[in-house]
Amino acid sequence: MFLLRMLAVLWGRTYDLLTAVSVMACGMLCLIPVYGLNSGFWLSFGSILGIGLIMPIVDSAGIAILLATLPLTLLFYYEVPTYATLLNLIVIPAMAPILFFGMAAMLLPGLGILGTVDVLLLRLFENICLLARRLPFSKWNPGCPRAWQVVIYYSLLAGILWLVWKLKERRKEKAAQ
Repeated sequence: MFLLRMLAVLWGRTYDLLTAVSVMACGMLCLIPVYGLNSGFWLSFGSILGIGLIMPIVDSAGIAILLATLPLTLLFYYEVPTYATLLNLIVIPAMAPILFFGMAAMLLPGLGILGTVDVLLLRLFENICLLARRLPFSKWNPGCPRAWQVVIYYSLLAGILWLVWKLKERRKEKAAQ
């Protein structure tokens, strides 16, 4: 997806997240169809769709990802880590600098120390997550939802998000008047 974004900039085209997600998912599934059975595939693309579709409405990447992936997490793991959204509030904003410094460490001679800083930060995040897993009520275990429950969840989510979006649009219109 990053490559598609860079190609769009290079060719003077606009970049559309949802189109990029679709192209990447289709490309991956065409090359290796078994990816469609992989939880990482569904959770990764579900997270990106949550950021693209839900985050503009709820204004929080962590909550958008949670809402988008909750049924998927339950389908694959039968439980949800209850502190994940809180931890994502710390980890997600830090990923952009970690990615930047990691790329700089790989591409620019003499900046290997940045890679060491990245490793230390990632280990810190890992330890925080391991600590959170030991806290009381660290996971909610309702089991695996049925297909109809997943359909109802996403239908209700879409309806609620549409209502919130409409309310925001009305507020903008009133503020502009």
